[in-house]
Amino acid sequence: TLVLKLVERFPLIINIGAAVLALTAAKMIISEPLLESWYRADALSLSQAGRELVVWVTYAFCIGGVLAAGWWASRHAHAGRARTFGHGQT
Repeated sequence: TLVLKLVERFPLIINIGAAVLALTAAKMIISEPLLESWYRADALSLSQAGRELVVWVTYAFCIGGVLAAGWWASRHAHAGRARTFGHGQT
């Protein structure tokens, strides 16, 4: 119940948790043996700095995608509730 009270008071906790899960997913993607060739610097004809850039872009894409999907779902859930309760009708 303490966690629920904290989440109700600070909804940002949900976004932080989602970002942590997305970061974990990105690390799993990068370390996946089947995708290793995509993240090797020599396979991409990139320097080590170029490889690091690809890794950071993967992190940003995963985290940004999860947070954007959450924002979108939340926005559409609020719109659906407004229609359900008769709000927003002209």
